[in-house]
Amino acid sequence: MANNRKRDLLFFIENEVQFESLRPLLVYIKKNKLASFDILIPSGGSSEAVNLKDIYEGGAKIAKDNNFEVIRCTDGIIAPGLVKNTKYQVLLAAYMYDWYYQNLDIKYRIMFPYASYYFNKPNWTIKQFIDQDYLADALLSHAVGTKPVTDIFTRTYIVPSLKLMDYKPKKKISKKPVLFFAPSYNEIDFAKKFLSEIANIRKKYTVIMRGHHRVVHSDNNYISAQLYDQADEVYDMSEFSITDALGAADVVLSDNSAVIFDAIYCGVPVALFCEDPDSTSYRDIHTTQTKLVSSGDILWTNTPDKIIEIIDATLDKSMLARQEVMRQKLFPIERQEPVQQWLDVLNMYIHDKLPEEYYFAKKYWIERFGKQAVELHVARHKLGEVNNLINQLNTNIELEKNPGVKIAAKRLYEAWLRKFRKAKDDARQ
Repeated sequence: MANNRKRDLLFFIENEVQFESLRPLLVYIKKNKLASFDILIPSGGSSEAVNLKDIYEGGAKIAKDNNFEVIRCTDGIIAPGLVKNTKYQVLLAAYMYDWYYQNLDIKYRIMFPYASYYFNKPNWTIKQFIDQDYLADALLSHAVGTKPVTDIFTRTYIVPSLKLMDYKPKKKISKKPVLFFAPSYNEIDFAKKFLSEIANIRKKYTVIMRGHHRVVHSDNNYISAQLYDQADEVYDMSEFSITDALGAADVVLSDNSAVIFDAIYCGVPVALFCEDPDSTSYRDIHTTQTKLVSSGDILWTNTPDKIIEIIDATLDKSMLARQEVMRQKLFPIERQEPVQQWLDVLNMYIHDKLPEEYYFAKKYWIERFGKQAVELHVARHKLGEVNNLINQLNTNIELEKNPGVKIAAKRLYEAWLRKFRKAKDDARQ
């Protein structure tokens, strides 16, 4: 069937947090009729992933509650005919999956930010990835070598996370200072340790909680339930946004959750309670929170009975002043409205008016590494041939002068090396 139906945008949304990150943009586009779009949200079907169905349903519910029409697809992989037979100019998704390229007709792809990384805040100017090390993500879009790079080349911008647009400090909810405890989904042990100390903490602080959506919809939710029982107030994600909790907080305590950058952006002081601030580092790239701990801008402990001590110290006048300096360095003032930044980027894609460097970078990549990427994909089941191609790719990487392209090619190399090693292991078995 020919793709006669056309839409400017397809938003692929998987959970409440992703929707909340896009909500201001979606509302603005719909209200002003600036573009045609569909919202595609998975529904649980044959997926064996734990509790994904509940996560998907949460995303669908909040979208419908905000008066948006939603199209569902089974596990995200089986798209309905309406979507498969529509030609989209732009896909916006938090992650790029193989099935997008196999089942959908899309010209451009943009990865939108929804986690709280420091470079995705509303007041950052749009920056192109092309001349930066992030070119790897722009070119590979998390496809990690599973498709020919020439087929999946995309242009990626740092566009603002919109969920903090409406942040405003609210009136005090307690005579005591308010501690907002925000654990991530992969630090359950430290949530337990916090629970063991919460009675002492509440003697000095009012404790508010907001669970991570992956924990709320997982088998580890019993920890959150116990924390909710002990907390003075709970900000359920189905009713409250992250800005509601931050607006009530005097200080935020978290582990390796990127919510600390939401807090820093909003001017709320932060401290860390975790085993290792650098546990989420990527290869040799250290986490930002680790650098801030090392510089003394953020206080950290891995000992429960030290929590009150570091919270007290964080609220000291000298530390508050230090964190304000840190905030201004991380988030310099930007005059452009965040929604307008999004629209500027989307309009370039919708109207095919991307800057010349986009086409230059695409051509450069294809000439340098695109051919090898295709050869690897074609030879993926022939171990000897793949091994030779991987070695040749590594040789070419060493000769590459452009640092961004070099990093992109290294990721391609590492992705195929992992695949090759797994294929060899499988062959031995």
